[in-house]
Amino acid sequence: MLAELGEELRRRGVRFMLVHVMTLMRQMLELAGTMKAIQPQDMSIGLTPAVVDDLSTQHDEASHQALMDSGAHRKPMDWKPQAAA
Repeated sequence: MLAELGEELRRRGVRFMLVHVMTLMRQMLELAGTMKAIQPQDMSIGLTPAVVDDLSTQHDEASHQALMDSGAHRKPMDWKPQAAA
């Protein structure tokens, strides 16, 4: 099911990534044959590294700065929306 979802999203131009995939989960995905459709670069140890990786491969420096300015790079529990200027 994940493989089909990944393929459908890729056809639509959306990058599909898995985050927080621990060894046991990776082994289960391999046994199910799902890892054949998921590229190593589409797996990440955490959400922040996944977003940074996507930005570094898909977007320009202005997008990186906008993300940093928004505060979204902080841990979710620390993040608070900034007031509009």
